[in-house]
Amino acid sequence: MVKNITLHGVQTNNLQNIKVDFPLNKITVVTGVSGSGKSSLVFDSLYGEAYRRYVESLSSFARQYLQMIPKPKMEQVKHLPPAIAVRQSRSKATSRSTVGTMSEIHDLLRIIYAHLSHIICPNCDAKVENESLEVVLEKILKIFKNKNVLILSPLKTWDEIKFEDLKSHLVVQGFMRFLDKNKKVRKVDELKKSMVKTAFVIVDRVDVDKKNSPRLMEALILAEKLGRGQLACFDQTQHIELFSSKLNCSGCDSVYSAATLGKLSFNHPHGACENCQGFGMAGILNHDRVLPDLEASLSSEGVAIWNFGMHTAMYKKAKLSAKTNKIPLSLAFEDYSKSQMKWLFDGDDKSFYGINGYFKWLLSKKYKPHYRIHAARYRRYIVCPDCEGQRLKPENLIYRIEGKSIHDVTTLSMAELFAWIKEIENQQNKASKTKSESKKLNIILGLNEVLSDTKRRVEYLIKVGLSYLELNRTTRTLSGGEFQRINMARCLGNALVDTLYCLDEPTVGLHPRDS
Repeated sequence: MVKNITLHGVQTNNLQNIKVDFPLNKITVVTGVSGSGKSSLVFDSLYGEAYRRYVESLSSFARQYLQMIPKPKMEQVKHLPPAIAVRQSRSKATSRSTVGTMSEIHDLLRIIYAHLSHIICPNCDAKVENESLEVVLEKILKIFKNKNVLILSPLKTWDEIKFEDLKSHLVVQGFMRFLDKNKKVRKVDELKKSMVKTAFVIVDRVDVDKKNSPRLMEALILAEKLGRGQLACFDQTQHIELFSSKLNCSGCDSVYSAATLGKLSFNHPHGACENCQGFGMAGILNHDRVLPDLEASLSSEGVAIWNFGMHTAMYKKAKLSAKTNKIPLSLAFEDYSKSQMKWLFDGDDKSFYGINGYFKWLLSKKYKPHYRIHAARYRRYIVCPDCEGQRLKPENLIYRIEGKSIHDVTTLSMAELFAWIKEIENQQNKASKTKSESKKLNIILGLNEVLSDTKRRVEYLIKVGLSYLELNRTTRTLSGGEFQRINMARCLGNALVDTLYCLDEPTVGLHPRDS
């Protein structure tokens, strides 16, 4: 039985013909003074050879996209398993990078939300669901039991085509009657253009009984097709029940679309808030920096943002506009009235566009580095007013699980998140016992795998002492120890078998009690 990884004649960097055995399935600590060759042995030799062997097992096409490591200088290597390295490094990520994206838990949450979330209408707080015709049939059999009903299709879904074409189409297809807004049955010949948005075409009249289920289903199929995913049922009590195979809100008739992975990511154009581009913070003009000295005036060129190369020409436009508006050029900014200060920032809508207009123009040129740097000097950041710091478009926050949007979940601590995932996993396990359809069961089983993977990664973060962290915390705010432990948890959380992990000072930056 193999017990050790064996290296013979290691001569990498300053190592001189080293022979060493690393016991398998055990933790081995390599120590020594600075410059003694610890990294040369573990990373440049041990991990470097494992990485080289993996890369060489790939095709030449795949190898061109991977970083090549020089072959370590050694005579022989035995029993070397696949290796993963967690090096000591600081985050180079932008403000887009969070604990969730770094640990890859956010990607797993997006999969969970794409399959399990339901839509809560922001207008009327109603739950929005698309109903299959089988579900609609069951509801009709329950709601209108033993009643004679009309199966209807709304005409409003066809209001984009010409009225004459619509009317002739109905006649050709054999639909002779419709229900008007006063719930009166009338002939299609009496249909007028003004009635289209409120009228329902009568598809069939049928007695609601289980014996009539086949005929009722045929009527529903035809009504759903004619109504472009929408249909209705009307009984003698003047009650109309609306149904939809699309994501239409029954309360306010708003139309929604299903959740996708792109919509749930603040790093994707479909998901990121348009105002802050997914950062959660929006840049606005810093008035204190634009006018640093309120005792200055236009004549003394006291607008700091205009003092930029040839852009001092803005003073010429401002002075011409000031004369037109009878504003003294030597008047100090602190003595400006509200209307004069508004003129300075918003301009006069003619040839002078003010400080705000100049700033917008400057931002439009941000592809030029010197313009971008200049604009950054006079900008400050506030919580984005559109998404309120949640990074996603407001319309992408309607997808909920247990009343929580994906942003709400990212604000939970790791301990709270673990409990939440465990609860969702228990619900899915119960659902898998009651579902009989193979397609739905396969989805549930796949989700159970994602849920268990998510739970395992969160559990590793808790085990390494990060139970207090939240997924939406940016990696720039992490300490060295926190950053290193997240890297460790991400790798160990993959649950790989027979894998060699090379860790570079895993306790760096930790308090002695955490080491």
